[in-house]
Amino acid sequence: MGNLIRFGVSMEKQLAQQLDQLITQGGYPSRSEAIRALIRAKTAETHSTAETASAAGIITLTYRYGTLLARSELHEYPSLHILSNVQVHLKKQVVMKVIIVSGQVKQINQWAARLMGQKGVEGSLTITATHYMAEP
Repeated sequence: MGNLIRFGVSMEKQLAQQLDQLITQGGYPSRSEAIRALIRAKTAETHSTAETASAAGIITLTYRYGTLLARSELHEYPSLHILSNVQVHLKKQVVMKVIIVSGQVKQINQWAARLMGQKGVEGSLTITATHYMAEP
């Protein structure tokens, strides 16, 4: 974790209680670890990481059974690698597809936007593991 820096954080009582709930629900060992995790998640979410940085992404798509997903060719995204592709039926007519990818942040965002932008598809993207991907 490198050099630690200590600093104080002031917040309203209600917000501190919400933080403590997050700690309990998320299984964090301390407030410090919870705050670190929140900062990492927010940093990845806002894509403040360099667009060419390596990252992992989780793309979640939900759609009605029978919806034809357009093919989105990977050759347009040379850094992108599909690590896992799982499809399940949440209900008889509701399908969820979860795709785990690695590659450059920019290319993950572009490919995910293409998938999620299809008619009849609801989706989300989580960029994660950016600081771990940079380690040797």
